[in-house]
Amino acid sequence: MEKDKLEPKLRFPGFTEPWEHRKLGDEAHIIMGQSPDGSTYSKEPSDYILIQGNADLINGWVVPRTWTTQITKLAEPGDLIMSVRAPAGEMGKTLYKAVIGRGVAAIKGNEFLYQLLTKMNVEGYWKRLAAGSTFESLNSKDINNSRIAVPPETEQEQIGRLFSTIDKTIALHQRKEEELQKLKKGLLQKMFPKDGESVPEVRFPNFTNTWEQRELTCLIRLERGLTYKPEDIREDGIRVLRSSNIVGDSFILAYDDVFVDPRVVNIPFSEDGDILITAANGSSKLVGKHALIKGVKPETTVPGGFMFVGKTEYPDFVNALLSAPWYSRFIAKSTAGGNGAIGNLNKNSLMKTLIFKPSLSEMDCIGYMFSMIDSLITLHHRKTEELKKLKKALLQQMFV
Repeated sequence: MEKDKLEPKLRFPGFTEPWEHRKLGDEAHIIMGQSPDGSTYSKEPSDYILIQGNADLINGWVVPRTWTTQITKLAEPGDLIMSVRAPAGEMGKTLYKAVIGRGVAAIKGNEFLYQLLTKMNVEGYWKRLAAGSTFESLNSKDINNSRIAVPPETEQEQIGRLFSTIDKTIALHQRKEEELQKLKKGLLQKMFPKDGESVPEVRFPNFTNTWEQRELTCLIRLERGLTYKPEDIREDGIRVLRSSNIVGDSFILAYDDVFVDPRVVNIPFSEDGDILITAANGSSKLVGKHALIKGVKPETTVPGGFMFVGKTEYPDFVNALLSAPWYSRFIAKSTAGGNGAIGNLNKNSLMKTLIFKPSLSEMDCIGYMFSMIDSLITLHHRKTEELKKLKKALLQQMFV
């Protein structure tokens, strides 16, 4: 390798020319936004989409939410959109011809440049550049004079195609996950009885019996988690499960899990098939969140003091039951907290709540269906996270 040759650690075969430092403004035409008069705004689709800031960028794309009848500065389809006000540096693309407000800039750039600017944002470049202003913002001089390293155009095209493919695959898995979440939400509303009814709207064939009204305690037994002291924590030992082990509707083993000395554990261990429930949290929104524990080795984990573990013979059905609309209403009405107080789930109230339960065979069918949906949701979520990690690593290796 030539001494001081400007090039990334990882390149496509056949590319050996050094990269060059350039000013961003010399590499791409940049248009700073200008806001239309507020009287021209509308939430109903009208003449022109208005891009005002980061709130209009979702998963790397402009999503219309405001329109205007006044043209100030325009972005064309395919332009890159950069947020220039807090949070400065967020990136997206537009599929539309749109008016751009003062919170964004339009950049006439290719896919390579989009990925490079995204990398600079992730690394905090734009935030550091904007930090000197009273209100976190980037001006035309900041953006145009920013130094970037670029390869020959043919290499830019190769790099751009690679990252575009990764982004499309990430978007595909995200879309699948969202579709499955919507399907699950709809089925939860239809496959459990509504208020005042004793059978659900939708059932599997051949099930016609009325569901039986019972207290929740007939299906699940709740146990409080372990209380421990800071001096009990070890680098290795018994893993303590917390609210961070519940992501969405899924159970995960987190990188920042806490481990304690086995000698302080005086409660039953958690097992596969138990249901982990957040019993108390400084954020009331997290109270009641739950997930089915999967993939833990015997006698290696216990719930933490702010958690419940539910022991049940029907884990898949009960986990689905706790996702049905009645449970959300119970949590909203019964969780103490707010105004700085820690939110708490009342164990006795929950256990005495009246629910409807079907026959064992119908429970099995319902539980199995929702467990399959949850598995697919977890699969697509995991694929998304793996691809994001791959992209992050490649951004570090394939750019200077």
